[in-house]
Amino acid sequence: MKQHTNPYYTQNLSTFICYSTVFITLFSLILSCDKQTRQAESPRQKTAIEANPNSSRPNELPIQPPGRQKRDYRIVHVFVALCDNTHQGIIPVPAALGNGQDPVNNLYWGALYGVKTFFRKSTHWRPIKIVKTLKRTEILDCLCYRYGDVYLVAEAYDGAAMQQTLVDFFQAAAGQGDLEITIQENQIHTILHAAGQSDLICFVGHNGLMDLRLGALPPPGNGAQPEGAVVLACKSHSYFSPILLKLGCKPLIATSGFMAPEAYSLEAIVRNWADTKPIVEIHQAAAKAYAKYQRNCSISAAKRLFRAVVSME
Repeated sequence: MKQHTNPYYTQNLSTFICYSTVFITLFSLILSCDKQTRQAESPRQKTAIEANPNSSRPNELPIQPPGRQKRDYRIVHVFVALCDNTHQGIIPVPAALGNGQDPVNNLYWGALYGVKTFFRKSTHWRPIKIVKTLKRTEILDCLCYRYGDVYLVAEAYDGAAMQQTLVDFFQAAAGQGDLEITIQENQIHTILHAAGQSDLICFVGHNGLMDLRLGALPPPGNGAQPEGAVVLACKSHSYFSPILLKLGCKPLIATSGFMAPEAYSLEAIVRNWADTKPIVEIHQAAAKAYAKYQRNCSISAAKRLFRAVVSME
């Protein structure tokens, strides 16, 4: 019996088979691409899991613990409150030295034994060019010097801004703030991290705590803060040390009486600290430098003036 073929049916069947073949081919390609993508992504997922195996969300990178980032240098941040006859409770000095708005001639900055002049003349410290730093109205000048792997950053605060100087100093003691300073050495730019990211902080100037009361203190640091503090101001041990200890920052060198907070003592302290000398030797270096430049002060008297503080007796 002869079978008759419907041309219309044959044509539609051929079309259906053709489209089905194309669809299956495309579907296979999609599955193949998806498989390759998953295989390519799996090493990254594995790395994240291996990096943080105890995480409840294994695909996230581990959270970095709070603290200072590792670096191949140490930072000393010096807060200099410029001498100011008008705005500070001091025995007046000559007008040129006691103008707190003129760092160039100020007793604690541009004068013979001021921080800027003394470090510029030192044979131990090398000047470093500052390319960029935070601009603030109360900071009138800034400098950077280097000794070995230690960078010293010093800021000259307007003498009328004593309270802000103290606030910034204590915040740094608590490990707060990260002052970024871009320097240039051998045509290479490097960003230094100071303030609360410093290794050592120093206050230089009149003891402003004798004249004013600060507000609430910053919360104590979490261990990621300067390892110590130096306070070169009159009677700084009784005024500053209790606060620094509350903030978790160990006061290394403070003073027990009236004194001249000039840069020769600062330089001796910081350089011996940079050489990782024990606190006894740092204390002796401070006393020796003070007696050398304050000729009416013996070494024994200078040793009593400076306190090597490890705790509050």
